[in-house]
Amino acid sequence: MDKTVFNNAIIQFFRDTYCVEYISDFDVQAEYDGDIYRFTAQFRLNQQNKPITISGQFETIEQFTTFAINELRQRRFPTVDYFKLIHEESQEEKKFRLDKESK
Repeated sequence: MDKTVFNNAIIQFFRDTYCVEYISDFDVQAEYDGDIYRFTAQFRLNQQNKPITISGQFETIEQFTTFAINELRQRRFPTVDYFKLIHEESQEEKKFRLDKESK
């Protein structure tokens, strides 16, 4: 199982959906049960002792990733300690900064 696929997709989900960088801990585990995997993902957010847990049985990590993102999308996360804002400089801000730096 390649956890990189899951990790990158989750980080990108938070960037695209909330325009924030997810900086808290999360992990995905897989247990093989005959011909199918049971995936469990835990997002520790700002309560280490009460993680959000998403689990399900799927054939591939890609299928579970899609499921987990849909589950996360249904939750309305406020901007709190486990997010770091990503600020992209607008053209006006860049012009103002460059003008200010040149003086």
